[in-house]
This record gives sequence, C-alpha cells and structure tokens, in this order.
Amino acid sequence: MKTKNNYSLLGLIVTFNILFIIQLNGQIDYSDWNPNFPITYNTSGECVKGKPGIAFDGTNFLCVWQNGSNIYGTRISPSGTILDPDGISISVGLNNSTYFPSVAFDGENFLIVWIAQREISTEIYGSRVSKNGVVIDPGGIKLTTGADPLLRMPGIAFDNENYFIVWRTNSNNIFGTRISPSLTNLDEPNGFVISNTNTSYYPAVASNGTNFMVSWHDSRNSSNGWDIYASRVTKDGVVLDANGFIVCDEPQNQEHTTIAFNGLNYVIVWYDWRPDNNKTIGSLYTARVSINGTVLDSPALFISDHVRGEWAPQIASSGEESMIVWNMELSQGANARLWDIYGTRLSKDGEILDRGINISTSFWHQAQPIIGYGDSTYLITWNDMRNYGGVNGMYGQLIGKDQTGFSPPYKDRALLSENWIKETYNFGYSGACDGIAFSDSDAYIFADHAIVHYAGNNWELEKSVETPYGSWAYDSDFIFAGGWAGIYYIYNGNNWLVHDIPNSFISGVYGFDKKNIWATTHKGGLYKFIDENNYSNYEMVLSNVPLDFEDIWGIDSNNIYIVGEKGIIIHYDGTEWSRLNDIPIKQTLNSIWGSTEDNIFVVGDWGTILHFNGSNWSLQESPTKENLFDIWGVNGTNIYAVGNNGTIIHYNGNIWESIDGKTNQDLLTVFGYYNQSENKYAIWIAGAGDTILKYNAILSNIDTAICQGDSIFIGGNYQKNSGKYYDFQYSSPGENIVIITTLSIMPDYLIEQEINICSNDSIFIRGEYRHVSGIYYDTLNTNFGCDSIIAYNVQMYDTIAIMKKLYVCEGDSILINNNYIKEPGIYYDTIVSEFECDTAFTIELIMNLKNDTTIIETICQGDSIVISSSIFKETGNYSVTLSNQSGCDSIINIDLNVNPIPYVKIGYDTIICKNDTIVLSSNSDFINYLWSTNEITKNIEIIGSKIGVGVFEYWLEVMNENNCINSDTIIITINETTKINGIISSGYIKCYPNPTNDFLNIEIMGVNKKIKIEIIAENGRIILTKNYKEVVNIKDKFDLKEFNAGWYVIKIQTDSEIKMNKFLLIK
Repeated sequence: MKTKNNYSLLGLIVTFNILFIIQLNGQIDYSDWNPNFPITYNTSGECVKGKPGIAFDGTNFLCVWQNGSNIYGTRISPSGTILDPDGISISVGLNNSTYFPSVAFDGENFLIVWIAQREISTEIYGSRVSKNGVVIDPGGIKLTTGADPLLRMPGIAFDNENYFIVWRTNSNNIFGTRISPSLTNLDEPNGFVISNTNTSYYPAVASNGTNFMVSWHDSRNSSNGWDIYASRVTKDGVVLDANGFIVCDEPQNQEHTTIAFNGLNYVIVWYDWRPDNNKTIGSLYTARVSINGTVLDSPALFISDHVRGEWAPQIASSGEESMIVWNMELSQGANARLWDIYGTRLSKDGEILDRGINISTSFWHQAQPIIGYGDSTYLITWNDMRNYGGVNGMYGQLIGKDQTGFSPPYKDRALLSENWIKETYNFGYSGACDGIAFSDSDAYIFADHAIVHYAGNNWELEKSVETPYGSWAYDSDFIFAGGWAGIYYIYNGNNWLVHDIPNSFISGVYGFDKKNIWATTHKGGLYKFIDENNYSNYEMVLSNVPLDFEDIWGIDSNNIYIVGEKGIIIHYDGTEWSRLNDIPIKQTLNSIWGSTEDNIFVVGDWGTILHFNGSNWSLQESPTKENLFDIWGVNGTNIYAVGNNGTIIHYNGNIWESIDGKTNQDLLTVFGYYNQSENKYAIWIAGAGDTILKYNAILSNIDTAICQGDSIFIGGNYQKNSGKYYDFQYSSPGENIVIITTLSIMPDYLIEQEINICSNDSIFIRGEYRHVSGIYYDTLNTNFGCDSIIAYNVQMYDTIAIMKKLYVCEGDSILINNNYIKEPGIYYDTIVSEFECDTAFTIELIMNLKNDTTIIETICQGDSIVISSSIFKETGNYSVTLSNQSGCDSIINIDLNVNPIPYVKIGYDTIICKNDTIVLSSNSDFINYLWSTNEITKNIEIIGSKIGVGVFEYWLEVMNENNCINSDTIIITINETTKINGIISSGYIKCYPNPTNDFLNIEIMGVNKKIKIEIIAENGRIILTKNYKEVVNIKDKFDLKEFNAGWYVIKIQTDSEIKMNKFLLIK
C-alpha cells in the first residue's frame, strides 16, 4: 500500500498464555481497542472446531480444543482473564486418533465429548469438568459402544435435564443419543437414527430448554448439490421428523450448518455456493425455524459474501440476538492477512444488525472460529498463525452484546464502464501487493517474491525478493520497498540493497526525503530511517502496539497518519504521536491517501470510506460492501480505490461509483502518475491471479451551467445537481479521454411584490388592467436565459367614512382639519391612508370638566394620611392631582394638622421581694389613664405578697387633651425573701414611691431596735446614712433631688437583721 506509520512504544509480552501490555514510551491509550488476546501460544498444533467448542457456567467460559490426539481446555472469565494458563488436561495420551471436542454445561458441571479410536472402532468419549476446573473423569468415559467404525465430529446440547449428542457415521448417516449428567447413556449403546439416507453430513444440535433440533447438510438430491435439512427430537429421544425436512435446497451446495435457539426460534446458518452470487467465493445464509418445525425464512436470509477459507460458520445466542462468526480468505498481497475472522449479529426477527464485525484481521492465518455467550459478552476463539506462519496458537476476542461502528453507509450504484487495458505477468500465488509509477512508461510492481519493472512495453522481472507489501520513492533513482520478515530493499539507481528489521513484517512505507522515511510493521511497530548513508540504521519509534498497522501517509514531516486494525488512526504533529478519538468506524482500515491536509481519504473493510475535511472525520457513502485495500488519486476529485472480487470504485468529487474492471480477482494495489503540464495521467491496478489493469487518460475540463429544474446528459446520466461529472471516451488503443464537466445550476428567481390600490382604481399586469385583489404572475429572462418569475400581490382598499366621538378636558384642544378646536360640536376631516385612499371622518367633540376638592384632616404624631400614592405625616397644606373617570385632572387640596402624642413614663424595670410593696405612677397628668390591671387612676400599688413570685409586665396607656394616645411598659420581678434580705421579724417596713423623682418615704412599724438606713448608688458608694434609736415606729423622708437618675439600694439594718431593696430615681 503506500507506507505505514509508527507508534510510541507499546510492548506485548506473552509469558505462558498470559498477555501483558506495557507502555514503554508515549501517551497513547489503547485500553478500549479491545485487542485479541492469546489463549495458548507457541504450541505445535492446537485446533478448535467444536459444535459448540465454548460453554458458559454462569460465571466463566470453558473453551476446549484438540492438540494432536489429546483434549485440553481452559476457563476464561468474561473480562478475558485466562484462569488456567497451563490448560486443563482432559484426555492426554489415551487416544489413537481424535475428532474435535464439543462442550455443554448442565448447571453443575461441563461435559466435553469427542470421538476417539482406542480399540478397533471409533467411539464417543466424554469427561466432566467442574466449575472450578477439576476434571471429574480423567481421560474420559466411553459413552457409546459399536456406534460405527468411523465416527465424525460430535455436536452436543443440554435441555435442562439431559445432554443430547449427535454425530455423523462412516455411512454418512446422522445418529444421536441422550446422556444423563451422571454420564449414563439413556438410549441404545450405539445411539438411534435421525437420518439414514447415507447422504447426511456434519450435524449440529441446539435445545430450546425442552426439546432439540438437529441440522445438517445432505446430498440425497445429488443433481442439486448439498441441501440443508433439520429434524426435531423430543427430550424422550423421539425423532419427530424422520430423515429431516428441507430448510434450504437452492442450486449447488449449501453446507456446514451451525444452529442456536434465540429464545423464540431456532436459527440455522450455513455456507452457500448458489451460482447467482457472481463471486469466486461462497456466501453465508440463514433461516429461522420455529419449534414446531416451520421454516420461517424461505427463501433464506442473505448474511454475507465475505466468506472463504475454512468456511464453517458458528453461532451463539444471547436469547435476544445471535452472533454468527466465520472465516474470510484473502490474497496474500492484502498485507498478508490471508484468513480473517468476521462476525455479525442477527435480531430475533432476522434483521442483520452489523455489516460485519472485524474480530481478527491480523497478519497471516486466523481460522476456524468458535463462539460462546455469557454475561452479556460473546467469547470468540480461533486457531491463529499471526507469528509469521508455522507456529500455531489460539487467540480470543470478547465482543459486547451491544456493538456499534461496524456498518459503513452503503448505496448500490450501477457499474460504470471504462477502457482498462489488461496487462499480464505471472506473479505467483499472492499476486501484486504494491506499486509505484513515474510515468506511463516507467513503473514498478512489488509482488509475490518479485519486483517487476515496466519500461514502456512489458513487465519484466527485476529482482527476486521476499514479498514487499509497502513502497515509497523519492524519484526513479531512489525506491524503498519492504514487507515479509521485515526485509526491505533500497534502489539507488543501479542496485537493490537488502536490509532487514528482525522479527517483523513491514506493512507500509512513506517518506518525505531520503533522510526522513517511515515504515510501519504489524504488531504495531513504527521505524524511522534518517541516515541516507547507511539505511541499516533505523530508529524504533513505536513497538508492539496490540493491533496491526496497515498503512502510513503524510502531507509533510509534521503531519503524518497511520491506519490499521479496529478503526485506529494515529497522527503525528511533528512533536508526538496521538490517537484520534473521533473515528466513527471500528472496521480495519487498510490504506490512506490525500490531496491536501483538508482532503484525506481512508478505505477499509466492508467498503469503509472515511474522509477528513481538515476538522472532522466522517463516513462517506460507499457503492460496495467488499473489503477495500488501496487508494490513490490523480487529484482531490479523481480518486480510485480497489478491493476484493475485482472491486474498483471511483470518486468524482461528489460521490463514489463502481467501475467494471472485467475481473473478479482480488485487486490489492492502485497507483499511478499525473502529468499536470500535459493534463494526462496513467493508472495501474494489480492484484491476485496475475492481474494488471492499466488506464491512460487525457483530461478535458468543461464548465457548463443549466437552469434550475432542467437537466443535462453527462456522466452517463441526466444530471440535475451541481458538481463534477466524468465521461470516458475511447481515443486509440490504450488511450482515453476523460471529460470532466463542472456543472453549475443557475437558480430561477422568484420576485414577490406587493401593490395596493384604491377601489375603482386599476393596475396593468401582463397585458391586462387588474381591478380585483389577488396574486398575478409575470415572467422575465435572466442573463443566463433562466426564468425569473414576478409575483404581484394586489390588494384593493375601499374609500372609508368613519363616525367618531372625541373627548377633551376643559381648557384643552384637539387638532381637527389643521385647526385646534376647544369648543364642543360636530367637525369634519379627510385624510389619506397608508394605501393612499381617502378616509372621511365625522367627529363629535365632547368637553369634560375638571374637579377640585379640599380636605381638612387632623392626625396624631406617628399617624399618616394616604391619597393615591402620596403619604403625608406632617402639618401643612398639600395638593394632589389625579385623573377622573373622563381622564381629566382632579385636584385634591389637603389641610393637615398633626398633634403631638403625650409623653408618659412609669419607671424602669425593677426587682422587689415578695414582702415588698411598690407604687407605679404616671409621670404627668393626663385626661384618661388605663393600666394593664384595668385600673384608671394615675397611680397603682403592686403588693408582692399578694401577687407572688414571678416576672410581671405592667403598662399604662394615657390620652392627652388632643385625644392622642401613648403608653409605657415596665417589667417587675418578684423574688422570694432571703434571710439577709428578709422582712425584719418583729415589724413592718415600707418604702415608696418607687420609682421616685425627688423624695423617698420610709415607714418602719413595730421594730423596737436601733436601726441604721443607708442609700447606696449603683457603683457601691454610700450617698446617705441615717441612724435611729430604739423606737417602735419610724416615718421619714429622704430628699434625693440633688442625685442623678438611676438605680439605688436602700439598706435597713438592725443588730441582727439586714433588709435591702432597690428603687429607681427618675428625673
């Protein structure tokens, strides 16, 4: 292909059977690429081919295979962990010959069955393996006796009670027997007959959980080839359809069935050679069969033409959908992919859900896939020879149940005919792999063990080599080609020099000068050559990415792309390699080419065509479903791609179209040259079967235009859309004229125009005077001769007479007929409307009067009066203008007087003892008093002994002579009497008023002791002291006018007791 790219080093190390991925250099994340993983490695002959060869126990898979005459297995988790890396030895050293094992699970153990010869004849042997991987029956137990001298591969299924095993006999009949989970044969020792026509081959079996269905291919109608048959068998071993019923009997061979139950019906898939597929290969078909034996798909449903090699398909079902896997054989020149593994999912209704899932498209052989399902995951395993042939191993791949990204857009298009010349050369088995052209008489093809040169007349062998797969040339005196075994060849104008990259396979080469050459290898290798004096020196840039690289190409040394397996594209920006995450396809990408940095194309499997416009990658509609292997273009609108089965497609700048190359051989390379000065080019296409096609062309460019809606015959059809179209004319042998017509579409113009006219008027449109509203059309011609249509929208407007009443406020005026009118009456006016039609007005003018109102209000301080949105709180005269119901001014005059509220004070919060009494009094005289106790006097007395201990609120509301009201509140706390503050035991003490503003009265009754009285300020200073001799009663008054307002304590003390109380002095 052209040249292929390198990566940041990613190592892949296999130790025993475990895969380790190590990031050696770079920042590329490969975790979601889901690479194939090895199950066994570097062995001499593992082979999986069971029907089925994989079973699931609810937690893990068990995969079984044959190595020589021995039977092995290993458990694999749904995440891909190999639980038995050394394998489980099921039957080793006991069998003279074996036929591939099959496996099923009964809810407790796995049962593996195989055919082996240990005595005279072959028999079926079986061994159970526990969920923990323990072999319960080492070596196996013989399950049949005297079944047949030579049996063929058994199939197995479980119906939730017993196993059912089927096989082909040496006489080409189908037999079966039921086996219990304890390995008891429930039927005859040699089984029972399902089909005894002596024409039945390779049975497969499935169960719906109750009964079984067996499918096989049959040649009883030998003139028609092999056909597909099936038969139902009950859980009791009763054959309901002796010798089977026909599922498909198309001409030629239908063969090698596989069967599964999809939760609703049985699904049978087979390999089909019917003659109408027009291919050198067969196809896959399927048919659903009901549990009653009704074939639901007749004719059968087509699945794929991509089937060659070890043909036998395999199927597994999730109960909601099924997945089918198979082999595809390619020509070795397709980067030595040879046999690949593909798959597709099928819905319960028979709808194909994927174009084709690329399970493994690695180097060399991948063959004989088997499949199992469990935990929303399909496990596919196969025989693999990716390590450069000769070394067998088994690889696996996990595929989620819900897959996307495997169906590139497709549109079937008719084949175009071009004048391709067939040239020949005997390339050998693989055919041509890559090519380079310098002129129409100087080109090279790199083929199977050969470099051949075209010097104007014939292709001739220039050098026998190991097969090169990628090439690049600086000029005709410097060519770099590499391929098989990592060997690369450099042509220096005289000789081909040989070098190698050990243990590799070069898949592509690209360069920018002799000191800047890149080569990609399989297993994700990338190498750079910068020493033009010694090309044995190279730099390893990437190594062992877990996917194969297929091609490399770049615009310049700072803009390089690599493409490969599973839709990978990696880009180099001159500093680092990075993975592109916006690729909308998971198919293997085989080749890349571009005309500019914003016009890049990539082709791949199943007709995949990707395009990069400088910003985004998108899928283009493809005219083929075949694998595409190479792409090359004359320019950005004249591009060719080639692929399987003679596929040639051409891009004309608008769409891709198929070209009839008159061959069905695999085409593997397309290359050419373009002489811009002479406007001509030559293209070669080469591939398998000694195929070489050449196309010489002279370009002729034509620009033309048509009117919208018209058409012109170019590009083999009547065209109505703008774009580039190609016509091919035969000039002389080997010469063609390519007429490239650039078609432009001239639009028809539609001009819309509105016209307004008055009643009794008219307008002249298209030869007539128009008097009525409506849309009228006229036609003109543009400079290009295309129609321009004018649509006149004519609206007719009447002259209008209007009667109207108008209102104005007293003193205002209104403009009528250019005069300001202030007096009521009838007036007339005429105006011209927006459509220039007269409108006559008769106006009755009505005068509305204004309103004035005066309000006198008195309020107390803190109150307010609200009029409209205005709030008034202070004494004064105010005016507010409002609108009355006629919209005229209404003026409200306000004379507002604000009276002060009374100032009232009854004291401050205080504390007294229970045996105290306190008098509360208004600070001034007022008209009315109202206490919280409902008393209406100026003073009230609070007696602690009557009220009791607690916290009490008292308030007084008063009214002054202006009827304004105010209030004051006090909190009095009454406490229990303590000894130090208690009542003097022999008498009675009273202090009042409290609060006071000048004098404090003291009354002491019934105490016949010396008494000392002190007045103490809040700061603890004693401001007054007075002593009394032994008397029974004391009445006294303390003058407090000279002291400041505040709290004070009066202390009354005898020789044995002390009483203290607080009072409030206010000013």
